[in-house]
Amino acid sequence: MAKASELAQLRRKAGRSVPMIARTVDLSEQRYRAIERGERPLESFRVEPLAGILGVNADVIRNAVEVRTADTFGERVALLRQRRNMSQNDLAAAMDVSKQQVSRWETGKASPPLARIIDLARVLQCTTSDLMDGNSESVPSQMGQALAEKFEEIVPEEQTKAFALVMGILTGFATIPGKPSKDDKR
Repeated sequence: MAKASELAQLRRKAGRSVPMIARTVDLSEQRYRAIERGERPLESFRVEPLAGILGVNADVIRNAVEVRTADTFGERVALLRQRRNMSQNDLAAAMDVSKQQVSRWETGKASPPLARIIDLARVLQCTTSDLMDGNSESVPSQMGQALAEKFEEIVPEEQTKAFALVMGILTGFATIPGKPSKDDKR
């Protein structure tokens, strides 16, 4: 609870009201108060705007409250969707899928095919790397864009194989189709 009171102290010190902060970081007052009380985590994409309005460094906010990061693909989809101020219905309409499908992606009960991941990145205005590993710095954006464009040229039936090969190369676990591995030579 000490962390929660730190955020309230920062707010009072900055002379800001709960309604004003809640509007600025696009939260309901009730939800912001829950974050301030330590009952809910603050989404990572709200840290910078909150730090700006309170006139402190973002690290001060990170130390004052629990910050929710996106560890899974579904969590990243949900956070990126929220960052764009989209509902699940909005994302479903933009992707031409059902709201239930978006929900399954976000809860990890299903994963979209490669072509959908590329479309999802476009709709959420992020890179495929942001969706896959949450780190847009892991693949330079120009390379990521070039890969996305090349994937569009591949027929859907071959996209899964191509994606697996690229991910294998990036992670160091690639096998080249058509060449036997050590295990295959037995």
